[in-house]
Amino acid sequence: MMKKTIQLLSVSLIAFSSLFITSCNKASTNAAGNQELTPGKSEVRFNYSGAQSGSFQSAIITSTAVSAGALTQIACTVVSGLTAKTVQIIFPTSLALGTTTQASAGADLTNGFLMSFSTTGGAGWAIGGGTGAGFSVTVTKNTGTEMEGTFSGELGNDGDPGKVTLTSGYFHCKL
Repeated sequence: MMKKTIQLLSVSLIAFSSLFITSCNKASTNAAGNQELTPGKSEVRFNYSGAQSGSFQSAIITSTAVSAGALTQIACTVVSGLTAKTVQIIFPTSLALGTTTQASAGADLTNGFLMSFSTTGGAGWAIGGGTGAGFSVTVTKNTGTEMEGTFSGELGNDGDPGKVTLTSGYFHCKL
């Protein structure tokens, strides 16, 4: 009798946990499919191929957006199974609207937009790293407290010839 009670409690706990996890308040999205953000949160998403391939979609609960006056930082980490993926973006808070493209392989962007992407196992890439080329960022919104834009191009690694190509990149943050 005790064994059946414990089994029933275990099954009930698993069912309740599953229901709780799947019914938690999901981030709402706007008409464009972008997440509605609260202050201090960010959204980053992109597809990547090359040295590794897959997609990245930040989770509101593990994303941050902070400003130290002149600089804004977006940080997002996503864990799937045993793989962790981390994105960090730093840019001037006064980032101008428009498109900036990397001048040459290994060069930084002239508008001060910095981005790195890393995965479990020490693999990591950045704008201006190694032979990464053709990175472009388009800033579509900057109110001083909310920034949004798109990006694409290659991220490289100074210590490794491998690189990743990002496509369909999107960033959004609210301070």
